[in-house]
Amino acid sequence: VGENVNGGLSVTAYPNPTATTTTIEYTLQNASDVSYKLVDAAGQTVLSATENNVHTGINQINIDAAALANGIYHFTITTNDATVTRKIIVNK
Repeated sequence: VGENVNGGLSVTAYPNPTATTTTIEYTLQNASDVSYKLVDAAGQTVLSATENNVHTGINQINIDAAALANGIYHFTITTNDATVTRKIIVNK
């Protein structure tokens, strides 16, 4: 759902809604440390990670949604230059 370019960070989530796996595709204009988290509607972090020195260009994160409850989640990705949040819907 949607694409946003913010501080050199372009982010797309697909498929969305999902029942099994969602791919977060993001494009970096400059190499950067990247951290991300997935938060449920109650504000609980269900996934978080940090990757150091991610290369310029297109990168992907695969999220296994099979174990997640139905609902709306917010995926936030942060680089050295920007932060972007995407809504992900899990519907099984």
